[in-house]
Amino acid sequence: MNTPHDFIVEGAPNPDCDRGHGYLCFNKSWYRKTFTVPSTDQGSLIWLDFDGVYKNSDMWLNGAYLGHFTSGYVSFRYYLHNATFPNSTTPVLNYGSTNNVLSVLVDALTEQEGWFYEGGGITRHVWMNTADPLSIQPWGAYFPAAVTGEITSGPLGAMGPQTAASALINAYVDIQNQRATSADTTLVVTVMDATGATVVTSSTKQTLASGGWARVSPSITWNNVNLWNTESTYMYTVRADVVDNGAGGAIVDSVTVPIGVRNAVWTSNQGFTLNGFKVPAKGFSQHQDLAGCGTAVPNRGNEFRIAGIRAIGGNFWRTAHNPTNPELLDYADQYGMLMWVENRFINQGVQPIQSAKDKPKAFPPMTTAADPQLLADAQAMVLRDRNHPSVVIWSLCNEGGCQIGEPAGAVIGAQFKNVINYADTVSMNTRSSFAPLFFHLFSHKFPQPLRSPSHHLLPLSLTDSSYHC
Repeated sequence: MNTPHDFIVEGAPNPDCDRGHGYLCFNKSWYRKTFTVPSTDQGSLIWLDFDGVYKNSDMWLNGAYLGHFTSGYVSFRYYLHNATFPNSTTPVLNYGSTNNVLSVLVDALTEQEGWFYEGGGITRHVWMNTADPLSIQPWGAYFPAAVTGEITSGPLGAMGPQTAASALINAYVDIQNQRATSADTTLVVTVMDATGATVVTSSTKQTLASGGWARVSPSITWNNVNLWNTESTYMYTVRADVVDNGAGGAIVDSVTVPIGVRNAVWTSNQGFTLNGFKVPAKGFSQHQDLAGCGTAVPNRGNEFRIAGIRAIGGNFWRTAHNPTNPELLDYADQYGMLMWVENRFINQGVQPIQSAKDKPKAFPPMTTAADPQLLADAQAMVLRDRNHPSVVIWSLCNEGGCQIGEPAGAVIGAQFKNVINYADTVSMNTRSSFAPLFFHLFSHKFPQPLRSPSHHLLPLSLTDSSYHC
């Protein structure tokens, strides 16, 4: 079998099983993968990136336990090169012709996150990565681009090609040094246009202690900039090279990141403007699953959905109710779909929450501290996807998941906002409940009857309706 894979959708419908999951029964499943690692990779950092495993997964490498991960929608990784048995310092990873066995237990039976179909299994792609011990940390290259010069538009405005006189990238590149000695490096950042031609290059020297890391933050400007919008999706590529100055200037690591330059602004009186023009957000709340595939949606299925919504005039997608798979955002960049990326659905079984109407029930007690793992999951969502120009909103707590209808919900929501803003200072964030003083955008699940009174009460706050097409 191949991944992505959903073992729940392969089951037979049973009238005794949950209707919201298509009468398909929850279950557990094992996966085993046999693989080899070239001898030339000895001394490298080696890890697996899982784009998503639903859910409650446990993993072992050659019998050594790697760890447990709860969420079915957040990407995570395990390092293999330094995996050991308890009380041992000997790595268990084999090199050369000797096989390795990765064992994965997925528990989609014990607990579900939502009322909707969620499937079960390694439902997204898995990637094996190698890097020099002196390298850019995973998700450690961030290139937020800002328009700094005058925007020039044709007769179609933001519905056609646009340019700007100049733009600025305030880069953040996290470099790690896992070598046994310190390292003198140069970070070379190159911006390339859509043809691959170099537009501008920046070089910054940095010394890293053994076992340490540093954030290198060059500022890069260039002129005659092509802008990204929903109808003209011009993309640049930024390449970050780590040069080892002590090895004759050899490039020891290189990361390439596609970016789009746009000026996306939300205001209380105009709503959403893109590159100086008001762009009505017209779209849908879309769940991950696709008919016949369950939640293991192939790349072509994701492209089909993005292209189909754009073809009927839609330009906005809310990833109900969880962080999405990365290739969906790649297609959103390509087709000009504006994305509202949701944090995972946080219900009473995940974050201790309750509202006044729930107090007679046996919910956990009220709390003002967000679960640390949930905060880490929210930040991981942003770190992975913050370079996408299509992303214009980050969700904090999904649908009232901070604490529904309670003042303490604002306190918890603010904690989510802080970890998200640490990773991305550019895009808007929102939650679907009443605490507008803490958040950029006050979101209602349903349209006008609720939205209008809130906007009249707090006219400087942004409001939207996330369930309304």
